[in-house]
Amino acid sequence: MIPKIEFIKGKLLDEQMVYVMVHSKYDLIKNWERAKRMKLTRKQFNDIKSKNNYEKAKEIISKISNLRYKQNKGKINIRKRQYKKDWTKINKIFFKEIEKIIKYKWKYRKYEIVLSLFHQGLAPKGQPWIIVGIEHSPKKCMRIIAHEILLSHLRYVFDKKYKKINQNKLIILSEITANALLGLEPKLKRLWEKLKYDEFLKTYPQLTRLKIKLKDIYLHKKDFKDYLNKAIKIIQKEKIK
Repeated sequence: MIPKIEFIKGKLLDEQMVYVMVHSKYDLIKNWERAKRMKLTRKQFNDIKSKNNYEKAKEIISKISNLRYKQNKGKINIRKRQYKKDWTKINKIFFKEIEKIIKYKWKYRKYEIVLSLFHQGLAPKGQPWIIVGIEHSPKKCMRIIAHEILLSHLRYVFDKKYKKINQNKLIILSEITANALLGLEPKLKRLWEKLKYDEFLKTYPQLTRLKIKLKDIYLHKKDFKDYLNKAIKIIQKEKIK
């Protein structure tokens, strides 16, 4: 069965993930860098960072959020319609092609896309929802939505397959593999126009060397299993905490 997509507003979840990102210990971007992308001031960042649980930071985050949501109410509704219209055109080919290539069925029958005023793109491991920002153009956002859904799915698959491997290494493998599937597979890369393999993940410059190495392996693979067997050996050798 081909999963369905639903675009929703999720103000509370949006706010909760602000706290998670400010306190994240397992991310490829430093906390302050992530905060700047969420357009938080240094004071706002420090105030949220100083709280040791979400309930204590809730009032601070809600105050920032309430103003943003009030100012962007119309834009959220417009983006919701635009994103839904554009995704409908690619939904079937995306889900069918990924399942055909990686040989793992999708975990959920429906995925929710939470529209955000803080986050560019987030994909909690193995969850039936992702978060994407409304600042993206519809065309660019289709690539981001696909990446985040696939990233969440791959992290779930890899966690089951490679139980003894460092979590941060699996996150990096998931990021680059998702990019390879969407940016190198002929039937999928044509969906994103200019957003091919080399143009994606530039926000993680520390992955450039591995991206180049795994790109070559992916292009010369016998099948996806062959790619994974070789890629995991390379990832395991990396000095990643």
